[in-house]
Amino acid sequence: MSAVTYINELIEREGGYVNDPKDSGGETKFGITVATARAYGYTGPMRDLPHATAQTIYLRRYWVEPKFHLVDEVYPALAECLLDFGVLA
Repeated sequence: MSAVTYINELIEREGGYVNDPKDSGGETKFGITVATARAYGYTGPMRDLPHATAQTIYLRRYWVEPKFHLVDEVYPALAECLLDFGVLA
C-alpha cells in the first residue's frame, strides 16, 4: 500500500473534530492536535481543518520526518505499524 492509503485509513480511524477538555491532546480534528496543526502552518479553526491539510501533516510529520518511507521500501507492514505507533506516542 502507499503512504496515502495508510494515512487515509488512519484519518478514518481517528475520526472528525473533537474538543474534549479531559483529553490531554486538547482540540483535534482527524487526530491532528491544534499544537501540531499550528506547528505545520495551519492557522484556521480546528473545526475547519481540511482533510488534505491533515493528510499533508501526517505525511510530513509522521511518515517522512521519521523516515518511515524508507522502512516501507523494505518492510511495509512494519512501516504501517510504526506510523500508527508514532501518532499515538
